[in-house]
Amino acid sequence: MIFEWFNVVFSGPTEQAKLFTVAISTILAVTLLLMNQWFIGNRARKERLIEKLEDLTSAIHEFYSLGVEVNRCLHLSKKYDEKAIDKFIGLGIKIDTLCSLYFNNSTIDTSISADIISIGMEELNKPKLGNGATIPSDHPFMEMNEEIHIWFEDSQLKIKVLIKKHITS
Repeated sequence: MIFEWFNVVFSGPTEQAKLFTVAISTILAVTLLLMNQWFIGNRARKERLIEKLEDLTSAIHEFYSLGVEVNRCLHLSKKYDEKAIDKFIGLGIKIDTLCSLYFNNSTIDTSISADIISIGMEELNKPKLGNGATIPSDHPFMEMNEEIHIWFEDSQLKIKVLIKKHITS
């Protein structure tokens, strides 16, 4: 029934030309709409990744600074700063979460926090260095300080790789 009506209405060459024009216009409009949605989706994804990379970079910097501070407090000042340690651990969790949610092919190992804290806890019972004393190169503070610096440099390289992979490509 519909097919017969279609044949009757569009039997003449002018009607067929109109049908062809409408069909091409419709296909073009739908194609442009889909392409526009694709571009908008890609732009939104890239903006979200930029925001998460900024969050990750900020968390890495804060984790590094706090790691140096916690290391100094535990090893040199012989103080247990619960708030700083909790924040340090929390930043490690935030870094792990951002990596696993948004950048699953890249991990930034934050287990160094456990090393700094556990070795520092052992150092709390040892005597404090005297004022003006030189810190020996084999002191746990120096070793952990070197490890956190290496961790930070490695993390910075991983951030650069993520930026190149997700943003500039």
